[in-house]
Amino acid sequence: MTFQAARVAKARELLEPTDDLVAQVSRSVGYLHVSNLRRLFRPVTGVTPSEYRSRSGSAVRVSHQKDLSTGQSARIRPTPSTV
Repeated sequence: MTFQAARVAKARELLEPTDDLVAQVSRSVGYLHVSNLRRLFRPVTGVTPSEYRSRSGSAVRVSHQKDLSTGQSARIRPTPSTV
């Protein structure tokens, strides 16, 4: 597996369970500009990062936010909405 393929694979893992912005996922896998991830993602997966996320159909997504008191990343699960 190439370095770029490994980054795209990691981005796929991060897109499925989170509602982080694609730009945040892009930075977390090492791309400075989201356009780099988008350019490489589609040839590997056949879809854009946003399309991939919407097709992954994850029921509960996790938000990553900084805990301002500690500066550490905190995971916050959104409350399921009732319809």
